[in-house]
Amino acid sequence: MRGPLYRSLFSYQDCGERDSFSITSNFLLAYIDSVADMDNMESVEQIVELSQEITSDQLSFQASRSEINPNKLFPNNRTHCVGYSAFYTAVCNYLLKQNGFADSFQCRAYCGQIHFLGYNVHRLFDSAFFADHDFNCIQNASGSEKYFTDPTLYDYLGIAYVSPFSPQ
Repeated sequence: MRGPLYRSLFSYQDCGERDSFSITSNFLLAYIDSVADMDNMESVEQIVELSQEITSDQLSFQASRSEINPNKLFPNNRTHCVGYSAFYTAVCNYLLKQNGFADSFQCRAYCGQIHFLGYNVHRLFDSAFFADHDFNCIQNASGSEKYFTDPTLYDYLGIAYVSPFSPQ
């Protein structure tokens, strides 16, 4: 019930795409391969959700400046929303590739702002830390199928999907 309620109250505004990372850490690759049942990954939605679980299991939130490179965040490191989104993007894109979806789907990280009933909540804070928030969009090449996620929100509240936004 939390997901539909959250999506009805909160919306996301894209302010630009973030750079993404490829996974180069053999330890992180081995971990992902050990928890992902590659033989049973039949849908992009399964990959989207497994990527959230892996991200949530491996990261802890920290409000101060922190590492964002997924290869340096494993295992069990602390980061902020930029690191969560970067880690999630790397894991999701790896799983899409391993399961034969990379030619048609891609995960991207976005920087933006969250709105509560149309009001930009970032205006409530003076700190530069709250100037924006990072989240993700997984979409097919034509843009007809999209999944919108906020890995930090998933870690805190278990909400798998957020309201759609229009990636620039």
